[in-house]
Amino acid sequence: MRQPATFARLAENLVDTHTSETSSSKSEGRGAIPTLSHMGNPLLRMWERIEENRKMPDPYSAKLTSVQELAHCFAWAIPNQQALEIIHSYGPIVEMGAGTGYWARMLQDMGTDIIPYDYRPPDMAGKRDSQGFLMEQNIYCTTQYTDVLEGMPDILSQHQDRSLFLCWPPVGKMANDCLNHWFKGQYLIYVGEFDSETGGCTANHIFCARLEREFALIQRCQIPTWPGHSDELMVWERNGRARARRSN
Repeated sequence: MRQPATFARLAENLVDTHTSETSSSKSEGRGAIPTLSHMGNPLLRMWERIEENRKMPDPYSAKLTSVQELAHCFAWAIPNQQALEIIHSYGPIVEMGAGTGYWARMLQDMGTDIIPYDYRPPDMAGKRDSQGFLMEQNIYCTTQYTDVLEGMPDILSQHQDRSLFLCWPPVGKMANDCLNHWFKGQYLIYVGEFDSETGGCTANHIFCARLEREFALIQRCQIPTWPGHSDELMVWERNGRARARRSN
């Protein structure tokens, strides 16, 4: 009798599928960066496969390891078409904390003008950063899907004319630092959990409270989520701009 696959084994098989597709892309001469256009949205496909197998015994036993593996290979948040179309409509975009560049690459394939930054792009391992220090491997990103530029939140001061995209900013002050430097921008697109008391598993409560105080929530979109998470896409407009637009 065929035994049901475990949650961890299913994730491993799906990652192996991605790895073989990536290797095939390299052998066809497309370079070291995987091409997503021929794969569609592999992370969403994986999530759908995992959801189909959720009735297996004890599906949460290996959840953390499996989800982390997929997140390091792709992204923590799972994009769907509606979310990507919403982000595209607010272009041009600047993204901070782009990680593997998975979301950025999918948006670029749609024609979105997006500049992705990360403090430690995956392909910078072993290279010198802007201050001359040797960069270590980014343990949170094992793959890179597009050119991700090295940059910290202070670089956002140069992109006030772009909408800011934050996708699963890490717990802590990074997201709030982005607001400090992106002080004139109009639209903030945030993918993560939102709790003005605890902050959830992304950003922190200070960032969430600041959004409520300085911005107006104008659009939201449900996205696929991993078990135990409640992240979604939210679009916030800076309050002064929102009030002026409503008064016209």
